[in-house]
Amino acid sequence: GIIQSHHGFIEVESEKDRGTIFHIYLPLQKHASSMTVNMESMKAKNIHGCETILIVEDEAMLLEVLSATLEMNGYSVLKAVDGRKAIDLYEQNREKIAAVITDLGLPGMPGNEEFRRLRLINPEVKVIIASGLFDSKLKGELIAAGVDGFLQKPYKPDEIIVLLQDVLKRKQMVNGQW
Repeated sequence: GIIQSHHGFIEVESEKDRGTIFHIYLPLQKHASSMTVNMESMKAKNIHGCETILIVEDEAMLLEVLSATLEMNGYSVLKAVDGRKAIDLYEQNREKIAAVITDLGLPGMPGNEEFRRLRLINPEVKVIIASGLFDSKLKGELIAAGVDGFLQKPYKPDEIIVLLQDVLKRKQMVNGQW
């Protein structure tokens, strides 16, 4: 499912007593040039924030790209590579973190458990969950639990900025009033 979501495919070769070889084919993408175009279009649209965002991502390259994207658009960023570190960072910086963007498949503590613990600390925490593959049952449970947004990997820089701004601007209903 992850390979298909990236518009790729898999071939399998298998020989008895010799083993199995998997060939994974993914389309070549010019990330740097497309990212530059997307970043320029965001600047042209004057998309800009000022809040502090906690990013939780175990893939170092993705963590850095996402962090740079947010910082280029005015956000301050705190980073964690797993759910446990994210919980610690959130507890220490709860008052200044406006939203959390977390991967679902994290080592040690999956993103759905991290979300549950964040909600115990702050029932109003705004959380966006990213994943390459969403199980429909789990996604339904997360929606029911109050996750604020979902990002399907791979995503473009402008998609995260637009979703983040939407999540940050949503008002909370209190006693039936907005």
